[in-house]
Amino acid sequence: MKYRSIGGLSQACSSVKVARAGKQPLRHRSAMMDTAAGRPVRAILCISAVFFCFVAVTRASGVASARSLQQAGNSSCPLVFKQQDIADTIATCAKGTDPSIFFNVPCCTRIYGLLYQTRTRHANSTDQLLLSQDAAVACVQAMETSLVSAGLPPNRFSTCNVNSTGMWQPACGDALTTISAFKTLTNYSYPGSTSAACWNQPVCSACVASMSAKVASLQSLQGVNASLVATSECKDLANIALVAAAYPLSIANSIATCLWNSPVDNLPQSATCSLGYDAVDYSNVVRACGPLKEQGNRCCDTVLAVGGQVWYEFINRTGTPNYETETNACTASFKAALVANGLLETLYEECRLSSFIPLIALRCNKYTVTPPELQAKTEAVCAPGRCNASCTATVQEAFVTMAGPYADTPSISYCGIFFSGSFWPQNYGYQGAVDRANCYWNFPPELQLRILELGPSGRSKRRKALIASLVSVSVVFAFVAIAVMGLLLWRRQKRRTESIRDQDRFKAKLSKSRTVSEPLHWYSFPELRAATQNFAAKQLLGKGGSGSVYLGELPDGTRVAVKQLAKPSTPDGAEEFMTEVSSMVSCRHRHILTINGVHASDRQILLVYEYMTNGSLEDHLFTTPGESTKQMNKPAIFLDWPRRLKIALGTAKGLAYLHEDCKPRIIHRDVKPSNILLDQELEAKVGDFGLAKFTKDEETHVSTGVRGTWGFLSPEYVATGQVSEKSDVYAFGVVLLSLVTGRRPTDSEREAEEVFLTEWAWNVAGSGELLKLVDPALVEAIPVHEQTITVAIKVGLMCVHTVVNLRPTMRECFAMLSQQMELPSLPERPTTLFTVSSGRTNQSTSFATQSSTDTSSMRSFSLSNSNVGKKLEDVV
Repeated sequence: MKYRSIGGLSQACSSVKVARAGKQPLRHRSAMMDTAAGRPVRAILCISAVFFCFVAVTRASGVASARSLQQAGNSSCPLVFKQQDIADTIATCAKGTDPSIFFNVPCCTRIYGLLYQTRTRHANSTDQLLLSQDAAVACVQAMETSLVSAGLPPNRFSTCNVNSTGMWQPACGDALTTISAFKTLTNYSYPGSTSAACWNQPVCSACVASMSAKVASLQSLQGVNASLVATSECKDLANIALVAAAYPLSIANSIATCLWNSPVDNLPQSATCSLGYDAVDYSNVVRACGPLKEQGNRCCDTVLAVGGQVWYEFINRTGTPNYETETNACTASFKAALVANGLLETLYEECRLSSFIPLIALRCNKYTVTPPELQAKTEAVCAPGRCNASCTATVQEAFVTMAGPYADTPSISYCGIFFSGSFWPQNYGYQGAVDRANCYWNFPPELQLRILELGPSGRSKRRKALIASLVSVSVVFAFVAIAVMGLLLWRRQKRRTESIRDQDRFKAKLSKSRTVSEPLHWYSFPELRAATQNFAAKQLLGKGGSGSVYLGELPDGTRVAVKQLAKPSTPDGAEEFMTEVSSMVSCRHRHILTINGVHASDRQILLVYEYMTNGSLEDHLFTTPGESTKQMNKPAIFLDWPRRLKIALGTAKGLAYLHEDCKPRIIHRDVKPSNILLDQELEAKVGDFGLAKFTKDEETHVSTGVRGTWGFLSPEYVATGQVSEKSDVYAFGVVLLSLVTGRRPTDSEREAEEVFLTEWAWNVAGSGELLKLVDPALVEAIPVHEQTITVAIKVGLMCVHTVVNLRPTMRECFAMLSQQMELPSLPERPTTLFTVSSGRTNQSTSFATQSSTDTSSMRSFSLSNSNVGKKLEDVV
């Protein structure tokens, strides 16, 4: 509600409103303000405010402290929430469940990103990372008001629990409240060279890990409270300092985008490059890197030197070394210039060039210019007429000095680039910089940098030569184009004929492999291309060993998962693939991911599956509840024990069906949490048959190359390459133990004896304390579910036994987990456990050397001798 300003009454009301706001939840404030009943209360508050303000001013005349004066002066919010950022946040929150959104982040993550990016801009302009308490409260309220005014539902903001405490409380201690403090304490290496991990990265895992390590390194600094640095509140503040300290803006944006899914500020990239990569002489690079490879060991030196030469010309022409709005265009321009001179564009990557390097090199430690004493020292041995063999060492000594005693190797290298860019072209011009660079690199005459003569006569000669070349090339191109077009038209018609024939053959094969009661839709390739938006990257749900899976939307609005299988390399391979797909289509079960449609030919195989709204077990079991899942644009669901047991039972039934009831039988070969899909009701469906092997009824195992996922591979499969149903049983046992423990098969962050899940589980079982394995998140469930949890642990241990004959079948696993079959005594611990070397130990891959016929420690699992066989056939 708006108030008229009468003698400061409006300001007094605002002060009361802010003061009260700090003492109650946001949603309660909104409810109070939006009701008619609240109006008399506000009137009383406003009148009271005038009185209290009068008293406060009177008392302040002689007793106000410095802190109270500071808070009174900062009661309004100093942060500036940009309209573009507000609009972006509203768009994100409005489409929070739409997988087509660019970053796929939840609404609350974007709201926090809005706050972080705004705080970073404020810190850059003031050096201060914190606000006063009153100002912090006012800023939260201002942000809420701005978002709600722009269209955000008030309840959406309140559910994000935005707290003002982190904006005013010195979470890292009183010594770390400014950007300058973070820089000084870290010898100006915050974030330093570690920011390279964030530059132009399509996946942010390496960046986030690198930034987390940088923040953690603060604990070892003198004068820093290590226990405070380890808190989440300090990490948030340290991340803001990390982004604010990054320079220039493009590097800060790359870090912020990975940490918060929000750049600090918008920095549009130009489509053109101002650096003259086409205006330098590449003859030295051609000699060193071309076919002749004269002094080939200097190839990358010449590439780096030419890149520096172009930069010197740009600095001399513009007066600035910063071209951060053109980095992408300039990278492309450099590669194009290499190709135009008969070189491979891959030289750019091979010589470890990056658009990041000239940007991070805009500063060195605390320096923005080269110290005069170092300038004089290097000039004595590098200037024209004084150049000698000691130039290289002298320059290197100079930038090592500038980098400081604790700088890492990359930072020292960046200081070297800073030295040449900030000193040579700005003091001695383009020609002078090139002369000094030649001296520093100590190039022989044939590899030295040269400046092209581009005067009027030079340009005229080049233009004439270029015109003559273009005319000659055009004539040749015309003849070649006609021939190529004819060839392409012939091949297109041939492919079209072959494709129709392939599709007809595949349809016939499908019709023989399924019944009328199992409808399967045949899709055209254009249909699926349109459904997946031409297989756009933003539609990608995941990748596996056999292909990629994309989210698709059919014309009627139905969402599907479209799997693009790897292209068969030979006609025989395509025929075999068609046979396998035909068999997969014929296998249908409640706990098997359903194939609804297909498109196939020799050149393209696409399977259309039902879309699983809750993603996979991987998304929820290993993700903190409430956080955004890896593949799904929704928060992870907490899996209590009943849910986990339900998933285990569904998986067991699905695998039992594949092993025993499919014709031919199917061995999955890649059973793991990410291949166990969950529907709306969290029912498990076994998916991804890309690695499945089909066996005939009389075959007990199949010899094949070892494929699958480490940690879930059975030891005999790794050792011999022979796969059987018991290989899937082993993988199911690892999944079952993961469900109980809430951890992955290997975890190098744990103590040495706990790194490998199966080994740790058997060790704990040997001590007789099975419940020590239970996920800490499930501890409260033990009194109610102790029996079923214990059964699951024992079944998991049987499944991962290295003696194959001691493992149950999948049908028996289901019977024991559902308590339809008596649980046998646990077999003895395997003599040798299968482990995978993790780098923390010297263990190598191994497996049990016991005889596979040693079954004395476990009674027979034969269902034919029990009375539950008939009952299980009806259930599974």
